[in-house]
Amino acid sequence: MKEWGGTCNWCRLNSIGTVYIPYQGFVFKKAWQLAVLLCNEIHAEFLLEYDEIRKIVLLRSTLGGSMEPILTYLFKGGLILESLFKFYYPNLRTMGQVNNEPTFVARYGRIDTTAHSLNDIVLAITGNNVANAFNTTGKLRNTTGHNLQWDDVFDNVANFDQLYKQQVNAAIYFMDGNF
Repeated sequence: MKEWGGTCNWCRLNSIGTVYIPYQGFVFKKAWQLAVLLCNEIHAEFLLEYDEIRKIVLLRSTLGGSMEPILTYLFKGGLILESLFKFYYPNLRTMGQVNNEPTFVARYGRIDTTAHSLNDIVLAITGNNVANAFNTTGKLRNTTGHNLQWDDVFDNVANFDQLYKQQVNAAIYFMDGNF
């Protein structure tokens, strides 16, 4: 088991298929909640690929380097949340349409999916709460989904860690509140 920032960052399937994810000091064992997250290999891979992508960030040159694998990975995190939204709200066609779902807005508020730079996304993270998690993930989904040429915030691995953590938080907050 690997430790990251004092919290566990791993997932494991036991022989009967129950998923255990210790995260932020609590353990999720509800098979239904996590079945949504792990409904296909992409969701499980997102959690398991974190260490590999983080190494890519650390191994980049001091002059920068390709951001494509990092941005593709962060796009996947946004796509996971969008897939969870579409599972729970089957009439959605885009992530932004969740802002038109009265039950979602009443529970979580509106999601801001617009950002002008990756640095703006990083600077907007002010803590580990539902609004930051959803807004960060929504902005990453839209920015990384439309362009691979963004400002390079990955000279500091802590920026990548923050973005990843917010995406995992978003999925867990949504599952914990809906399943």
